[in-house]
Amino acid sequence: MNFLAHIYLSGNNEEKIIGNYIADSIKGKDLNQFSPGIQKGILLHRAIDHYTDHHPIVKNGLVLLRPELGKYSGVALDIYFDHFLARAWKRFHTEDFRVYTYRIMDVIGNYYHLLPGHSKSFFDYAKQTDRLYRYKDIDGIDEVFRGMHKRIKVENTMHLAQASFIKHYEQLQFLFSDYFPQLINFVDDQADLE
Repeated sequence: MNFLAHIYLSGNNEEKIIGNYIADSIKGKDLNQFSPGIQKGILLHRAIDHYTDHHPIVKNGLVLLRPELGKYSGVALDIYFDHFLARAWKRFHTEDFRVYTYRIMDVIGNYYHLLPGHSKSFFDYAKQTDRLYRYKDIDGIDEVFRGMHKRIKVENTMHLAQASFIKHYEQLQFLFSDYFPQLINFVDDQADLE
């Protein structure tokens, strides 16, 4: 799952949203420098990643993409799934998607002083490019892939991700539609354990 899905799965708890947003930048004992609410978001992010990485539907998606995208299949699949979430937003959330993305950017902005460096950089980029909202557009996804291809310092296949996305669009959409409700149930079960 990529940024949009992780944030969505945090519900309306601002600290959980922040924790879920910054989790990839937080290692080991660094967790303890944050409030319990932010820590819950970080731990939720890690649980989502573990569940996703081991789910058979996701593995099927990776098998589909690997011949074209190699080791970058997982990164691409995360972004594809954010696209499908944005496109099917009304199925999962009552708040208008445009309003939601503005609100989430405001929430993250309110915690800007707590964000690690990479999270700050992505926030600045996301705000400037309207990234969360643009996940719903094919052109917006293409911009993500072109940007990633340039930023990754080693040879990579991200320049092929858009063509792969278009080629497998219907299959990927089906995988998302099957997988995402299961992920929501998993997250709900995690909340019941808190």
